[in-house]
Amino acid sequence: MKKSTFSSTFVALLALGLMLGLGACGDDSARTPSGSKDNNLNYDPNDTDDPNHPDNPNNPNYNNNNSSDPNNPNNPNNPNNPNNPDLPPITGDWTYIPDNYTPNYPGADNYDFIPETALACDSKTDAGALSVEGMAVWRDDADAAYSMIFDDMCGYAVRQLQVVGRGELNRHNIKGSPGIIVSECIKGEGGTWNDVLSMIRDGHEMSNHSMNHNKVEGAAVEEEAVQSKQYTDQIFASAGQWQQELFFFVYPYDYFPADGIAGVQRAGHIGSRAGDRDPFNGSTNPPINGNEASGDMTITFDVWPRTYSKYARYYEKDVLWNHVYNAIERNGWAVREFHSVVHDNDYEDENQFHGFGPIKASDFNEHLNDQVDAWKKNKLWPTTPGRVLKYRHSRTKCTASASGNTLTYNCSGLDDKQAGEASIIVTTGSDVPGLEAMQQGAPVSVRKLGPSRFAVTGHVLNGPIEISGCNTASVGVDAGDVRAKPQPANSVCDILSVKGTGSDGQMDDLEREPGIELQVLPNPQQRDGRTGSWSSYPGSALLEHISDGGSMVVHYNKGSEAVYGGISLAFMEGNGGGTCYDARAYQGIEFDIKGSVVDPTDWTLNMYTLSLVSAPTQTSAYGGDAPCQVGHYHKMMPSPTGSYTTVRVPWTDFQASTYVDPTTCTPEGVSSHPSPSLDQVLSSLQALDWGCTDTATSCDIYLDNIRLY
Repeated sequence: MKKSTFSSTFVALLALGLMLGLGACGDDSARTPSGSKDNNLNYDPNDTDDPNHPDNPNNPNYNNNNSSDPNNPNNPNNPNNPNNPDLPPITGDWTYIPDNYTPNYPGADNYDFIPETALACDSKTDAGALSVEGMAVWRDDADAAYSMIFDDMCGYAVRQLQVVGRGELNRHNIKGSPGIIVSECIKGEGGTWNDVLSMIRDGHEMSNHSMNHNKVEGAAVEEEAVQSKQYTDQIFASAGQWQQELFFFVYPYDYFPADGIAGVQRAGHIGSRAGDRDPFNGSTNPPINGNEASGDMTITFDVWPRTYSKYARYYEKDVLWNHVYNAIERNGWAVREFHSVVHDNDYEDENQFHGFGPIKASDFNEHLNDQVDAWKKNKLWPTTPGRVLKYRHSRTKCTASASGNTLTYNCSGLDDKQAGEASIIVTTGSDVPGLEAMQQGAPVSVRKLGPSRFAVTGHVLNGPIEISGCNTASVGVDAGDVRAKPQPANSVCDILSVKGTGSDGQMDDLEREPGIELQVLPNPQQRDGRTGSWSSYPGSALLEHISDGGSMVVHYNKGSEAVYGGISLAFMEGNGGGTCYDARAYQGIEFDIKGSVVDPTDWTLNMYTLSLVSAPTQTSAYGGDAPCQVGHYHKMMPSPTGSYTTVRVPWTDFQASTYVDPTTCTPEGVSSHPSPSLDQVLSSLQALDWGCTDTATSCDIYLDNIRLY
């Protein structure tokens, strides 16, 4: 019994890792990092004479926060910089690229936009006595905030982002945050610094997506997190646009170990997308951030497309809005990870490569229209992550007061780097149509919330705001409800289900361009209605697409961590989550394998586990139907050898698991888990998984020619 229980436990825990193998696409070419990751983090931030302060030039670990000093030995533009990754020199020259986007999908004229709210007044009137009601939790006293981040900016796979994505955002007057890969912007194959700076001039905010799209850990932290910001900040400062530096970091492959987060913070970012998504689901505990100024370096998020989303139990058309609605319900902040936005006709062209999970323009337009409607009803503030982070700090560390017609912010304990805009809710003695609010000689935003009640939004460090009554109406709040909250499907199989015919069993022969195309969606090597791609776990594991003996193969190595690990090939979509594939027309699975598994544990001695991940055995938190964590059908397999061997496993060799996780399941479920039949599993497959236990000291696997027979 002990032997069976351990095996079942292992198979159940494999499912936890299966849905964690998502990787954003981008240039995965390796660059040898240099420099040290051991910069001292212990210093008094208010004492620049502290020898460990990053702004002290005498600090031996000084990281060039003073980028204006070209003689600083750590300045990327100093040729004597030992950490200089051979980057091009920075000039202030750049060319604005106008937004020339023309939508080409049916119904493109059906769009709305957010109006400007910072308006000067042509006809003034007396507003009466001015009083402060308080600080608004979110801008304009909206119920929630929402940020869209677009990974891989400048990468070839997302080359339409600066045209289609930018164009759709601009015509709705919503600001997004592309995550730039610095080396890709230098190469310019999918976007240039001109594209980046042009979007900044439009009001969009760039996030940092690393130097080379390598994992941000160990020695690579210096180049990927620190030098990427140093170099880009100098470009931004020389361009003279509103964004003078990078505020927010988004990790390649959504992998964010502790040393990576520490390095990102040390580099000077004020926040990062690094929230652990495992505890969340798309129903009772969605991945929503709070409205308080905390957890800036571990912001949680949801991922598009649906198969990687925590909302996999919802139809694709509802996934995006559901995330926004959950933020509105919770007075919180939702963050969405996108990649590319593409023309509809290109989206349907399977001969074009658009990287990881693109969204077509017509669907993006619908999502933006939902946001505009929610903004007009003052339910939502669509904005960028840097603006949200600064708002949270400014609102919680500042108050406001009124004296005559003047509003004044009063702040305490606010770091200038975290200072930004904050909305003051004011009431007027007379119910005037509108207000004019002037700060530093320019109008700032005013929104009329109701009779004699307004939201005035200025920058908390820019001095007093002068208020005048206005006969011209300020932008108000529309009545009515926003789009209803979507409801989940009874089963993910109701949303996306494909029945195999048994005609062509090829799942992947790996014969395509190495590197970036390993996880391309849809997988071009899949047949018979299958589209699934590769994923792996834990995040620190090696997953590579290489040539071996004249053939392209996938190579996985768990590394030395005492954790469960494995490699998965989905039947449908990115990792199989939220999908069902009926493989009953086939008899089993074949694959070519070599490698080594070393596991000293008696009952898993030098063995790996081959698992059938299916909708009835995958928890709903990871795109299945199971209400809690249970075990998958599986077969224990002997360690592969140093030469490729063809392995054939009939479906009938797979055994059911009796494991039920007592921490997530009810007591009744623990005592009597109704394991699905093999027929039920085969009719709703999501992925194949090759996994090793946490006691395996080596889990090194090469796979090729995966096929059903």
